Amino acid sequence: MRAFAKNRSLLYLVAALGAAGLPGCKGDPGEAGAPGASANGTPSVSGVAPTAAFLGRTLDVLVSGYATSWSDATTVDFGAGIDVTAVSVASPTALEVTLAIAPDAPVGARDITVTDGSGAPQVLAGVFDVGSPLHITASGSLAQGSLIAVKARNLDFATPFDATYTGDGFFTPIVYTNIALPVLDGVDVQLNSVGEYEIDYLLLPDVGATPGPLDLTIESGPAGSTVSFPAPAARELAARAPIAVTPATPGSATLAEVGDSVLFGYTPTAGLRIVDFTASATPATDATPAAYFLPMSGKVLDFFSYAPAMTMAIDSTDPYYALFVDGGGVAGYTAGLALAETSAAGSVEADVPNGNPTTPDVLASLPHVVRGATLQNVDDHDYFRVTTGAGDAGLKLRVQTVGMDRYTDTVVAIWSANGQNLFAGPSDDAAYLDELTSGAVAASTSYLVEVFASSWFQTAHKPYDLVVRLVP
Repeated sequence: MRAFAKNRSLLYLVAALGAAGLPGCKGDPGEAGAPGASANGTPSVSGVAPTAAFLGRTLDVLVSGYATSWSDATTVDFGAGIDVTAVSVASPTALEVTLAIAPDAPVGARDITVTDGSGAPQVLAGVFDVGSPLHITASGSLAQGSLIAVKARNLDFATPFDATYTGDGFFTPIVYTNIALPVLDGVDVQLNSVGEYEIDYLLLPDVGATPGPLDLTIESGPAGSTVSFPAPAARELAARAPIAVTPATPGSATLAEVGDSVLFGYTPTAGLRIVDFTASATPATDATPAAYFLPMSGKVLDFFSYAPAMTMAIDSTDPYYALFVDGGGVAGYTAGLALAETSAAGSVEADVPNGNPTTPDVLASLPHVVRGATLQNVDDHDYFRVTTGAGDAGLKLRVQTVGMDRYTDTVVAIWSANGQNLFAGPSDDAAYLDELTSGAVAASTSYLVEVFASSWFQTAHKPYDLVVRLVP
């Protein structure tokens, strides 16, 4: 009974569908469709590989096309600054092209133009990129009279920098023999370190450096095998005028970013004077105010002192400059520079030997400046006699060696008049040029000031000026 019920259901289904009929007559054709595209297509440039190149490099690229019939007569153009030195037809739709990219070629995206003589040039727009092999970052004020820290990162991984060097960094300086940094008009360069893919150096623009674009190209490798890393117009040097400082008017400006600097200028009045400079920070929290003091040349490498305070003996009206840079890498405060001028008597170190305490140079009055003194060798000693006045009791003698040669290495001491008893000092010899302040002096009393060479003295650095005065 179960099988019969199942078959009966199937019969009901067949009956419901009905029997299949005979095929009908063929219908009329439909309307014709739109014409299809040509099997060959419109010739065009379809791609390039690789898609980028560095300045100053030679490169082989493959230019591919669609529906092209390229031949030996086909020419290729990559735009200004790129010389196509060879074109080889690999197939009607592929060209092997050799490029020579000039060091000063315009950077950015390029069009590729292929001309085969069979019609209009075929152009693929903006597909090929030209750029510098260096990624340049710089910190500091990019302006005249400044100090700029530069990091040049090598993007050409197939061509590392030549980090060959001599020296050990302790007894002899490290010199990177196969790296040449950019030669710029009015901008000195100081190399700090070289790795295969990174170079750190300083740009030191003079106060009078010409403002404008800076080309920061690096040459790497031994003579005859150098590789250029062009970076044309990598940064822009701005013009800036020094902030004038006078005894009555201190100078100030905001030190906005870490590494920034402020440029101050001072023009002395006529006559011999002692000038004391003091750098300051407002507010002073965590700041380390200091300045590089520069002569009339305005060259940063000519600086004769880097300190928070500095004394000079000046007898000309030549300008001087102070490049304020925080010594601890702090910013966000007002950088200040103040100065005080003191008129002084002057003399020139006597031509006769004064290396004997019994025959010192005599300084007739205080304050006093001795110009043009020298230490001839490590055993040289210079003596100068000073005498206090009747009203000077309780004041102190301050003795300073100053001058434009920051490497003259001196020590100073103050003795009794006969040179038998040490009154003050010797100075700590912690720096090159030295300063020493005594205890209270007696009225109408003579003292001997001694200046002698440090045990680290170098005969290449021997001139100094001497400043002697009484202070509270």
